[in-house]
Amino acid sequence: MSPEAQDALLREIRSTHGVMIGQNDPIMMITTINAGVLRDAAAQQQKAIDAFKQDMEGIAARWNHQAKGMAEPVLTAALTAAKSALSEELETASLQLRREFTEAANNIQNQLQGTRQAAMLNVIAAGLTCAAVALAVWLVAK
Repeated sequence: MSPEAQDALLREIRSTHGVMIGQNDPIMMITTINAGVLRDAAAQQQKAIDAFKQDMEGIAARWNHQAKGMAEPVLTAALTAAKSALSEELETASLQLRREFTEAANNIQNQLQGTRQAAMLNVIAAGLTCAAVALAVWLVAK
């Protein structure tokens, strides 16, 4: 126990109990012994706490490593399942898009064929009209 702490303890005993105790009193020896025992106990407790802390850090590190090891296969399986589902969705969407494009192309082809037939009929009608005009001009000119 430091001299300042001893003086403070003597003042407290005097003020609280009204008893005068000197520095050489056996009670002060016991106080010094108790302070030494407390210091030793505190040092031992600190060592035990440090060892416990190291053990807990080691356990936490092992748990972290084990958790990563356990999580990796789960994440890999989830990623594989997601890739598979995405691939299936893309395939389905691709087939649907191909069907829609084919249907649209067929519709356009049918419309073009109808337009081509109408154009051919117009050309035939124009040819007949020209032939009729030519016949009328020939008949009038004769």
